[in-house]
Amino acid sequence: MTNDRIVIWTSPTIRFQKLYVFKDGVMVDQIGVIVEDLNETLAAFIEKYSIRRLDFSGSHNYAKGLVEDFQEKSMLKFGVNDIRISYV
Repeated sequence: MTNDRIVIWTSPTIRFQKLYVFKDGVMVDQIGVIVEDLNETLAAFIEKYSIRRLDFSGSHNYAKGLVEDFQEKSMLKFGVNDIRISYV
């Protein structure tokens, strides 16, 4: 099993959601993203780093809404398929 993943730290009370990219268990990139740009940024990072796993952390209920939005809009719009999504 690979340690390649994007961890998304979510919070409804802060302006920026934090994205951390891990390759082989080592953090290789991080960025703060406003919610309006989250789907596009996730799709770009998935492609750039060949990631197939997203781990959403922080507020579970808030993260669930972000995941549903990503699945509805971005997976089709950006051609992102075969992504494993979990809540940590």
